[in-house]
Amino acid sequence: MPTDDAVILTAVRTPVGRIRGQFASVPAWTLGEAAVREAVKRAGVDPADYDDVIFGETIGGGGNAGRYIGLSAGIPREVPGFTVIRACATGLEAVTQAALNIWAGVGDAYVTGGCESMSQQPWLMRKPSEPYPRKPPETFIPLTHPLEMGPFSVGLNTGENVAEKYGVTREDQDRWAYRSHMRAINAIDEGYFKREIVPVDVNGTLVDTDEHPRRDTTLEKLAKLPPVYKQGGTVTAGNASGMNDAGAAVIVTSARKASTLGLKPRARIAAWCSVGVDPNYTGSAPIEAVPKVLKRAGLTLDDIDLIEINEAFAAMTVACVRELGLDEEKTNVNGGAIALGHPVGATGARLLTSLLHELERRDGRYGIVTMCAGGGLGSAAVIERI
Repeated sequence: MPTDDAVILTAVRTPVGRIRGQFASVPAWTLGEAAVREAVKRAGVDPADYDDVIFGETIGGGGNAGRYIGLSAGIPREVPGFTVIRACATGLEAVTQAALNIWAGVGDAYVTGGCESMSQQPWLMRKPSEPYPRKPPETFIPLTHPLEMGPFSVGLNTGENVAEKYGVTREDQDRWAYRSHMRAINAIDEGYFKREIVPVDVNGTLVDTDEHPRRDTTLEKLAKLPPVYKQGGTVTAGNASGMNDAGAAVIVTSARKASTLGLKPRARIAAWCSVGVDPNYTGSAPIEAVPKVLKRAGLTLDDIDLIEINEAFAAMTVACVRELGLDEEKTNVNGGAIALGHPVGATGARLLTSLLHELERRDGRYGIVTMCAGGGLGSAAVIERI
């Protein structure tokens, strides 16, 4: 049994930038630092009281993002830091690692979150086996699964595979993509994201708005886009998530710690889980993760007020909505990754941040965040406003 509840004191994020867009010159760790500085400021916990900084980054060049970001954000050097990775679920994994520590009774206060700069994704190069080789350097991208289980591109092809398996048409995908953009634009215009966004100074310009949503999106334009991954396919650049840059931070403490400090928690982390599926059908992972996390939380879908599912592809999103029986009016109400973007290491924390703020705006109680993750993985978490 948990020794104490894990609660969220605050959650913030930077705007999400397009690849080679408004944050092209900003390193991932700088975006993470911006989010952490604001989260720590809003939370009201003395920085020296944190037990650890747990941060995620997925496609960086290595190094310990958790330690670096903690130090650069002004966390005392006595507070350690480490980095986690679970592909597209990395940002959520950082948050739930903190909750796990609190449940186990080994700590009371954590800085968590994730960051990514797909604009600055480094090339990885194999070390040559001999000096002065005659062939040019060989670059590579780390594998998410053994190649015997599917081609390297399976993470990209999962949209096509899931569309075929679950009967999701091109029209279904384009409609969902259009919905995502229109809802995101509406949320921006109505100011729904303002409380969760930390503006970032880029060379003297204050960036405070998500860059990826397209106001000029139409079903007609989406229908004209060619398939990306296979001839005659249905997945296009318009109905898949973007490549993006962002940071997000979530402050997690024990309920006891918050009470001792006289701080009011905003939500309780009720349950979380991860699942594994066939890497060829990675996009279907939320179909397994959502029932599992609901069972752990002792809830049903009828109890859930809002759902945030990462729109890696419209195909997998539509398939998951149908197979799980999700209410579309509760799902990605302010748009998803197709419009807002998918800064991989930050996405899980970004989704959780947006979920919390929208639950508060609507006076909801329970919310779910879920996503598929490269290599046949999926994660989900339930939070309860308190």
